[in-house]
Amino acid sequence: MLSYAAYLQGLTPEGLESEVLGQHLHKRGTASIVAAVEAADQQGAFDPQAFTDSLASSLADGGFRLVFVLDSTPDELVQLVGYLQLLTDRIVVDLVTVSTYEVNGARILVPQHIEPARRSAEPSDAEAVARQVNALHPGAEAAERTAQQQRAQQDANQQDDAQDSPGNCYPAGCVPPVDPELPDAPENAFCAARRLA
Repeated sequence: MLSYAAYLQGLTPEGLESEVLGQHLHKRGTASIVAAVEAADQQGAFDPQAFTDSLASSLADGGFRLVFVLDSTPDELVQLVGYLQLLTDRIVVDLVTVSTYEVNGARILVPQHIEPARRSAEPSDAEAVARQVNALHPGAEAAERTAQQQRAQQDANQQDDAQDSPGNCYPAGCVPPVDPELPDAPENAFCAARRLA
């Protein structure tokens, strides 16, 4: 989204209409952005000149409102948005999560605005330590979960390999045949079936 905003910065309203919104405006049967906004004005208070001036100013200096609509907001994104808001007042970033509920057979979408906590210039000692840990090990929790999953998978694979070895492929309580090379022995058929599974 930030790259899209960076692309729009520096365009003129005419360039925005022709290069970015031309097809969309044509599909809606609207000649211009001003005409589209004027048609949607329900209060009759729309001032085309003020709108055009404000649009030109926002495009020139990159002053945009960016709205992220997500199912959930990762902590890293909330932290990044808080940081961006601390740095500049030219862009406003809104984080919105949408939850879906079923009520009496109807599907209801409930938006929730997520407001990142603004950091103070001087963090407390606890905040400073927490930031350093995150800076030194970004995504450490996710990496640890992945490592645990990989270790569990390796353990499971090793157990499967051990069970598939000739000395361990017989059901509990069964004795291996005297000659394991005999293809007709029931235990050998069991081993072959387990190896194919």
